[in-house]
Amino acid sequence: MKRAIAGLALMYAVALALSCSAYAQAKVGEKDAGPLFPVVQNGKWGYINSGGQIVIEPQFAGVRKFSEGLARVRVGNRWGYVDEAGSMVVKPTLDLANDFSEGLAAVHVGGKPTEGGGYAGGKWGYIDKTGKMVIKAELSLAEPFADGVAAVGRIGKARAGFSWITSYIDKTGKPAFKSRFDMTWGFSEGLAAVLVGGLGKGKWGYIDRTGNMVIEAAFEEAHAFSEGLAPVKVGGKWGYVDKAGKTVVNPQFDEASSFAEGLAGVRTGTPETGKWGYADKTGTIVIQQQFDSAGSFSEGLADVRIGNQYGYVDKTGNMVIKPQFDDATGFWEGLARVKVGEKWGYIDKTGRYVWEPRE
Repeated sequence: MKRAIAGLALMYAVALALSCSAYAQAKVGEKDAGPLFPVVQNGKWGYINSGGQIVIEPQFAGVRKFSEGLARVRVGNRWGYVDEAGSMVVKPTLDLANDFSEGLAAVHVGGKPTEGGGYAGGKWGYIDKTGKMVIKAELSLAEPFADGVAAVGRIGKARAGFSWITSYIDKTGKPAFKSRFDMTWGFSEGLAAVLVGGLGKGKWGYIDRTGNMVIEAAFEEAHAFSEGLAPVKVGGKWGYVDKAGKTVVNPQFDEASSFAEGLAGVRTGTPETGKWGYADKTGTIVIQQQFDSAGSFSEGLADVRIGNQYGYVDKTGNMVIKPQFDDATGFWEGLARVKVGEKWGYIDKTGRYVWEPRE
């Protein structure tokens, strides 16, 4: 009988140990899982998960968010890329580096550091995720790839004495189409805003992926399409057009941002005295113009500023996190980065700190 009891006790102990081991492994897995967020601690940058646990130890001079599984990190005055395990997959030899988009990233090489923190000389090219330069570094400007093409500029191609983005290339580095422009933005939802007729006097229109002008160049300014609409400026006022070029919201605002989650920030009045609110896709003001700045909605909330303090509103205009921050960003994967004094931290959607502000 005693042997039986002892045997049962041993089996129970083994089962308990295995259970605890499995629980511990699960906790380790939880720490490593999910999106990663840049943080600074004692002057060094690393990454935490959404629970506020350090996943990649603070060790870098600077970092950026992950994009397509890799993130830019700075060692000294050079940039490289790490994966989500913290392994350096592209050595820090780059002057400057952008996020990966459609498998490629624009990088700057061959420059000499200046006192202001920039680089003199050098050119932009594109690398793949192994760090191989797949599009030769011979560009003076290089935008991210979107819809298989990237907006680029080369020295000597601009008409105003400096280089600007004037054409598009495909992923082999070859011209995507023959058309050239005085200024361009990247593609979004299949269309790109382009300037024709000269810097300072030309008009903006939209081209499609083949380079054809599908919305006539008739706007003083034009921004990217988002949720099927784009902000355009006519007669000094901003409105919105659809992809057919039809005016959906008549020009009436002094400033307008892109739509996000069905709403767009719009301002009436001057930058100094005007107020921001939010309009729906009919142009109706659905959140009163009462803010000194208004960010885009993300995950149901938007950062807004009243005076010098930032808080967050929901889509009904209810202030769900009262203004208390010196700066703030939109929510991403449940967290938002906020600034108090000179320190940055992260809050969740209740306003609770997941990572206390620090430097």
